[in-house]
Amino acid sequence: TVAGNGSGKFYKLIANIDMSEHYWAAPSAFYGSLDGGNFTLSNIFVENTVVADNMGLFGAFNANTKMTNLKIDNIVIYGNQYVGALAGKIQGNIDGVVITNATVNVAMNRLTTATGGYSCNGGGFAGSFLDGCILKNSSFSGSVIVKDATQDIQSVGDFIGNVANGGVIENCVASGAVAGSMLGTAANNRGGFIGAISN
Repeated sequence: TVAGNGSGKFYKLIANIDMSEHYWAAPSAFYGSLDGGNFTLSNIFVENTVVADNMGLFGAFNANTKMTNLKIDNIVIYGNQYVGALAGKIQGNIDGVVITNATVNVAMNRLTTATGGYSCNGGGFAGSFLDGCILKNSSFSGSVIVKDATQDIQSVGDFIGNVANGGVIENCVASGAVAGSMLGTAANNRGGFIGAISN
């Protein structure tokens, strides 16, 4: 388990962990360091009783977050906005995170009545890539599924939904597809790798 948001703490995996035997209450934020040791977390199911934002194995990172050499296999995520297998929002330094056999369900329920397109910020690896993030040698394999077919959903990508203008993405790949309806006059910014890049 992670104590609080993990700020100033260092965690290291020393074995593979089958999460089907454990309940994972995803922390809303993780600001510490995690060395996965090239071990695998597998069979993870993350869903809030109320469909929420900032959903993933972790909710959100900040500039102090460091995550390396972690494998994640067979993960299913449900969320609304800022949703990804690793985290809803990523920042800090991430190197060598490999995600396979993932299903990320986004835009479960549009919680706003504003007109026009709905900026979902949903991605396979992460929902939103924040300023200053350094992401290297990482990959995502799986599906991103847009669940709300009644709205003009925006900013959805197979790897990352929205990328801020300021950071590094290097030697990263994604394979899979963005599925579900994104039709409508205000539906845009979706892609096989990145949905949108912010100025």
